[in-house]
Amino acid sequence: MAGRSPLLRTLEGEEHVWVDAEQGAEVFARRAEEALATGASLVAMDAEWQDPCPLSVLQLALSVDPTKPPTVFLIDLASSVSELGRVWARRLLAEAQVLAFSPKEDVRRLRAAGLVEGEPSWVDLQLYNWGLGRMPGLQAVVARALGLRMDKSLQISDWNRRPLSAEQLEYAALDASVLLRLHRCNIAALPRLDVASASETSASASAASCFRDDLGMAQEKERWNHFRSLEHRQRPRLLSGDNALSARDRNGDLGFILPASLNRLMRKLRGLGLDTEMLAEGAPARRLVECAEESDRIILYYSTKNLLPSKAAHRTYMLRSTSPDEQVREIIEAFEVDLDSDCLCGRCVQCNAWDWQLVGRQELRDHPKVAAKTLEAFDEFWLCGGCGKVYWEGKMFVKALDHFRTFMPKEGREGGEEMAARSQELESLGWSSSRVRAAMVREGWISAEQALDDASSTSGYGASSSPSRVACARSSGLRAALVVPVLFLFAGNLPTLPVLAKPHNSGAPAWRNGFRAQVFGPSDGRGTAPLYTGWLRHRA
Repeated sequence: MAGRSPLLRTLEGEEHVWVDAEQGAEVFARRAEEALATGASLVAMDAEWQDPCPLSVLQLALSVDPTKPPTVFLIDLASSVSELGRVWARRLLAEAQVLAFSPKEDVRRLRAAGLVEGEPSWVDLQLYNWGLGRMPGLQAVVARALGLRMDKSLQISDWNRRPLSAEQLEYAALDASVLLRLHRCNIAALPRLDVASASETSASASAASCFRDDLGMAQEKERWNHFRSLEHRQRPRLLSGDNALSARDRNGDLGFILPASLNRLMRKLRGLGLDTEMLAEGAPARRLVECAEESDRIILYYSTKNLLPSKAAHRTYMLRSTSPDEQVREIIEAFEVDLDSDCLCGRCVQCNAWDWQLVGRQELRDHPKVAAKTLEAFDEFWLCGGCGKVYWEGKMFVKALDHFRTFMPKEGREGGEEMAARSQELESLGWSSSRVRAAMVREGWISAEQALDDASSTSGYGASSSPSRVACARSSGLRAALVVPVLFLFAGNLPTLPVLAKPHNSGAPAWRNGFRAQVFGPSDGRGTAPLYTGWLRHRA
């Protein structure tokens, strides 16, 4: 997919000049003076940065004769540049006709560096009618207008290191010089963009507009498939034709970052096992872009009023839905996320770590955030190795598993003997009843409602219950063992209560050493009705 369009390259004869405190300043001053003297010259501007520097490199592409390749000056602002270079950079940006592409963030940083004052009257090429919707990304425009593919993989490289690599220098120069080519493009002569060609453009460019009305879901899938397959990403994509990899591995290249307002979405994505970070409350939007670039994450965004810089368009997905659940389904579809039961509740919702330690109640006796009644109710706990938060497989955990399963394809579990065999297999491993219950919900054998239906009911797990109801709640097990003795305490005030106890049948959960017991009341002429039906368990 990545090879459908030729790669954007430097024009033959295009000159690149590095300007710092020791070299290039005099050449830059001379060419800049000549350009301003013509009165008809164009200057294309772009910038690269990496905090803490407001700007790392300023790229100015000068074109005096449109029939000849431009000269691109790459001005070093991360270490030092001569005062001569700074003077002529300020003059060009103030006096020449300047071309830019979505320069809002560039202008802010140029002001911080003392190279621009106020709001300059530059030509913003992003605002041209390219036929790609509102505010398209530069990659999509280059693909549409020039039929070329921009490689943006070096955008997240270290722009403060010196010397820059030859690849970084070419990348930075292209970001400026390509604007001159776009400015000369006859937009009216471009072929009409139908749905198919729009899909091709967005896929080959690896980024179209990040606004929700620009791309359909089919185009989004192509776009993100291309992005995920880029060779120079920090997060390489692992593919396996024989499904040898786990879903966690197949999703390993997907890392998301969200603004703080999408907290609910963040928790759901972590619950599905997806690597998801969230911006700190009150942090500026530009920090969202910086974090995404630093760790090669995909930005999930929702606002068309507070736009992100165009530099981030190729890694920004604009959410169409407003409901967190629908947003999750949208993300699963757009990014073709692989999910299986092992991913559910895979990451800590507190810190995003996937690092669990199984501990017993004795190890948590003095833990300040685990109540004594919780310690008595559960044998096993899960300790997060990232933040130290303690979890247990109680009612809320089971409900969470059941909820996350709604985002997975239906598996058509039928229960019966197969389900009984699975529950017996898990119990034979020495798992606690609560852990077995959670596993059965996680794997889709039973729903949370079925697992918890009798947790607060005195009727236990009766004959009228579905065979898929597994009596694995610890409290239910205790109640099942206690109800019969309690009934017999009052046998002197009641007619004789016959007890029918028989081994479990093959269609019910196969609990080790378990017996299904029914306690019958007196006959009322219509037969006897069970007062209690449940599982009696004893340990070997």
